[in-house]
Amino acid sequence: MPGYSNERHFTRECFVYPVSEDLSGSADALASVNVGGGKPIKVYNVGFILTTTVDSSADAVVEFNSSADVELATLNLPTTSAAGTTVLKSADFTTPAIFANGIVKFGIKTAATSAGAGYYYIWYSESYSATETAAVA
Repeated sequence: MPGYSNERHFTRECFVYPVSEDLSGSADALASVNVGGGKPIKVYNVGFILTTTVDSSADAVVEFNSSADVELATLNLPTTSAAGTTVLKSADFTTPAIFANGIVKFGIKTAATSAGAGYYYIWYSESYSATETAAVA
């Protein structure tokens, strides 16, 4: 629709948190990242990219929340998941989640017992406004 759209609102981007998360640590305070630079964003899916095989007696679990601590998603990282595996959460995103301030929080909800590490990522685009659809934050 020439003249009626702004291309940046249709371009989906991938944000990878640049610090590896050691899953064998304890559940920790959530990292808070302003992915949208203070602008509203639409989150299409979230994931965790494993760089070290998960070695645990139970699944490790990571979570993604809004800045107001509304839970967006939890990801179970199964025991013995191999390095190089990507665990995605997209089934819950039939309607993208809107983050009014562009801030997403993430961290360990349940730690692995022995080993596991990787990176969080968020697939998103800018939103027209914070009220485009029901906002989670």
